[in-house]
Amino acid sequence: MNRAPDHRDAVDEIVATAHADHDLSRDIAAQIVDEIEDLERFGQDWSPAFLRELAIKGAGQLAREWRRRQTTVTQTAKGTDVPVPVYAAVRTSEGFTQVRLADMTQPQLRAHRERLSAQRNTLSKEVQYCTDLLAVMESDASVVSVGQARLVLSERAA
Repeated sequence: MNRAPDHRDAVDEIVATAHADHDLSRDIAAQIVDEIEDLERFGQDWSPAFLRELAIKGAGQLAREWRRRQTTVTQTAKGTDVPVPVYAAVRTSEGFTQVRLADMTQPQLRAHRERLSAQRNTLSKEVQYCTDLLAVMESDASVVSVGQARLVLSERAA
């Protein structure tokens, strides 16, 4: 969402304040919405439009969750059953659009496979990083937080 710098600063402050405690994510989100709703009372006439954008993003999340549940079981060339999503995103000049996997063209499928591969590589690196952090924490009882483990890893890498 593009916002004026002062609007962005106001929202960033609200989000930062909402994260002050270790609340549930839902409670943090509710506090953010409450605070943004309050902005209109204090003369911030841009806040209703911003809330609408948040609602649209929330509806997008709802649609994503629904699409994730829409799967079909098919088989690889070797006969292995594999559940695959019915829908996949295709980049257009205006952004991403949802296409049924069965209706994709070869270029669309190739781009989809490349996005999946990039996600897999990123996820593999993150899993390895978590594994490394856990190894540090398990080998030294004095290391009790990820921040401490991260320092140990950075010292080892130096």
